[in-house]
Amino acid sequence: MIDFNTETGHLRLNADEFELLVDATSGIAKAKRSKALNEAGVFDPDVGPHRALALGLSAVLASMCQGQLLVGGPRNTQLHQVWMNAGAAAMLMEVEPAIYEFVTIAPGFMPAALARICRLGPRRDQPVDDIALSKRTANGLWSEDDKARGEAAREITSSAGLSPGWRETLADETWWTWDATVIWNGGKDGRTLRVLDSAAGTYAFDDGALQPTSATQIWRAITRLFPADGEIDSAR
Repeated sequence: MIDFNTETGHLRLNADEFELLVDATSGIAKAKRSKALNEAGVFDPDVGPHRALALGLSAVLASMCQGQLLVGGPRNTQLHQVWMNAGAAAMLMEVEPAIYEFVTIAPGFMPAALARICRLGPRRDQPVDDIALSKRTANGLWSEDDKARGEAAREITSSAGLSPGWRETLADETWWTWDATVIWNGGKDGRTLRVLDSAAGTYAFDDGALQPTSATQIWRAITRLFPADGEIDSAR
């Protein structure tokens, strides 16, 4: 069911409804298929999308870059999508299972929005040693599958160099992972950031290992996910 506040522009809907909104805005969907959007005040077949949504939808349809953020815990995942161009940025955030909130923000606020979703912040402890991961364990840890993530986390428990705080965290299942990917130039170029996090400290995954890091370092890495002006093909 579509939930739209015409005053604030807050929009909640499912994936199929969002796809229909994008198609209707681009002219692909027939007007009669947009009845639910029309009744909710989201889209008028004669006018187009509500003015509170138009800028964000322009970022979706004419994005300079786009990406996704997969946040996973021991028993759940949330998949968020982002789009950005020079004039606007948009996010489709999973707020409940299969229910999403569409928001429009200024492009400069995108890194902060991602950091907030990931719960980035100071931690009480700081890991010291790198922890090597097999390809299978790494793929499991950042998988969309709950069972695969749980099995990978249990494998890490026996790793040499793991701090007592992290052993407790893994045993108590109070950790979370996130995997952010941003692509541009039609998917030819992009960057990815993978993190394992908890109150016991933060690891970034690079060169086949979990590497101790800090909120400051992760923040810098988030800002570098997005392309600089010189990285965008001039023809696009």
